[in-house]
Amino acid sequence: MAAPITIERTSPCPECKKPLPTAISRVNGSAYLERECPDHGADRAKLPEDPELYARLEKTASKETIQFTKPTTSYEPFAKFVTTIAIDVTNRCNLECPNCFSVSGPDENRQPEISVETVRALLPDLPRGAFRPNVALVGGESLLRPDLPEIIRVIREKG
Repeated sequence: MAAPITIERTSPCPECKKPLPTAISRVNGSAYLERECPDHGADRAKLPEDPELYARLEKTASKETIQFTKPTTSYEPFAKFVTTIAIDVTNRCNLECPNCFSVSGPDENRQPEISVETVRALLPDLPRGAFRPNVALVGGESLLRPDLPEIIRVIREKG
């Protein structure tokens, strides 16, 4: 059996939601997310069935293949390769999925949410006729943002 891969992320304890160091392991061809809470013990959650998922996670968990460890707002150097722009608009979430990589939950004070103007600033100004990447609103549950229609309006305005 392959040794667990430690990824440089946290995932929430299923009980107390405290962020915990996370590992991914493979058992009999299935991938599992593993973490251990000092208060609630060890937890193992099976990741969705995807034959290529574990291989992709192994590849991106390797320090040799990760070139950027922090989010970037610089679009130009990557313009030819960008197909999707992911923006964390909230960490609030009304679900408690055991295999979630995001430390999300119902607590509105967990992390400050970015403003609509910050969303506007994160989107590149693209010349007319340029390829328009997808915009993914990620983090927690975007539908919990009362200003979601305004965020969508800003995305549409930017093309």
